[in-house]
Amino acid sequence: NASNVSIHDNFLENSAYEGIWEGGSVSTTTRLLIKNNWIADVGLPAGGFVGLPAIQVNATEAIIDGNFLSNVGTGIGTSGNIVTVSNNRINGFTVSGISTGDGGAQNNIVVVGNSISFIGNNTVARVGILLSAGSGASNQILVANNIVSFSATSKNVFPTGIRISNAPNVTINSNVIEATSYGLGIVAYGIAAGTTAFISNNTVRMIREASNSKSTA
Repeated sequence: NASNVSIHDNFLENSAYEGIWEGGSVSTTTRLLIKNNWIADVGLPAGGFVGLPAIQVNATEAIIDGNFLSNVGTGIGTSGNIVTVSNNRINGFTVSGISTGDGGAQNNIVVVGNSISFIGNNTVARVGILLSAGSGASNQILVANNIVSFSATSKNVFPTGIRISNAPNVTINSNVIEATSYGLGIVAYGIAAGTTAFISNNTVRMIREASNSKSTA
């Protein structure tokens, strides 16, 4: 329930739970900047919690920019209104690199210029960028000019570059997905009725098994 908050240039490591977690509701937390933080080895508690985020934001008018995240549960989880996730580097995670749909409505979310790398394994279907409607309606999610690279431990593992899961009004444009082994490029598990998804000008490289993905040079 705060406004005009800047969290920047911090080094955070070795927490079982979140690195930076923003509470309150989307409507009451506004104008939030999280920039140039280094967060490592967080979000991996023992027990039932799996993949907690290094950075979690549910706000109005938020920018998450230029952070470096390494060995985390989930890299960045976000929902809210007018949120930009840009120029972050995420290296190694348990569930997803960047995900939307944590809670509440989502409007005008931009995910641009991020670099994400990870290794898939047999325990969790890891996803570079996961777009989900969550518990609220969504309007306009743009994912552009991101680089997602991954490898997998076997052909029975299906790490995915970008996945849409019932998220409406999504544009996925000019991203690069690179795999050194098995995996999926761009997957749409569901588009909400009456909404649109535009997928164009993306490049998927070195995918061995990708029967449900589409590559556009």
